[in-house]
Amino acid sequence: MALSDPKVYDLYEGLKYNFLFNNDINCIHILLNLYDLESNINNIFPKYISIGRLRKNISKALKRRKGNHLIAYNLGELIHEDINRLELLIYLEGYKSGYLNKKHINKLENITLKYLAISDLYNMKYLFHFDNTIKEVEKFKKDIYERILQEKETQNMLEETIENYTKNILKPKILNLNKHLDKQLEIEYKSSSPYFRDEESILTLEELIIVYREVLKIITRNINKLYNDAYWNGLNDRVIMRYN
Repeated sequence: MALSDPKVYDLYEGLKYNFLFNNDINCIHILLNLYDLESNINNIFPKYISIGRLRKNISKALKRRKGNHLIAYNLGELIHEDINRLELLIYLEGYKSGYLNKKHINKLENITLKYLAISDLYNMKYLFHFDNTIKEVEKFKKDIYERILQEKETQNMLEETIENYTKNILKPKILNLNKHLDKQLEIEYKSSSPYFRDEESILTLEELIIVYREVLKIITRNINKLYNDAYWNGLNDRVIMRYN
């Protein structure tokens, strides 16, 4: 299908929207099929933001706040699946772009044949996905990353996707985080009768905004690297497929 066709473009955008905003998992499988990537699904493995790292950063951002570890834990439980969904779509977009870029595929193949025998390629599952020991390959990879950073259309797509998604999905959840915080019960004794008191766990609006900005910073930093890595993996897979 040609993406230049407005109807086809709307179809793709609709599928991406339903996956991101309506959590329709079927849409991602349809996209894989339309992109002709379904056979490569086992090679599509985004490095999701570590939930542990997310919690650690939030806890640090609220280090002067009582119960910051509990707040970070609850936030992670609340939004990590939403973040994973965003990252999966961005990874797919990057992978597809690399997988379909014939110019870069041909260049990588030419470099590959300088260092590897054709007979070796027939049995390889991975090419230079993780191996950066060949200087020419590493230089080519860095050049691609630089070009991606200079591509206005790509950078605008990433920025708009992050902005729309965080604003409409993550921000409302974060600003309503107080509703989801676990209330820690503390037993205190007064005379001979115990009573329960809620530990202070209500975040101010200022603190909620700090949390949101920290989450946005983490996502933005990770998304660009994720897209670049996906693009590179798509290129490598396409070269390998020529010999499988």
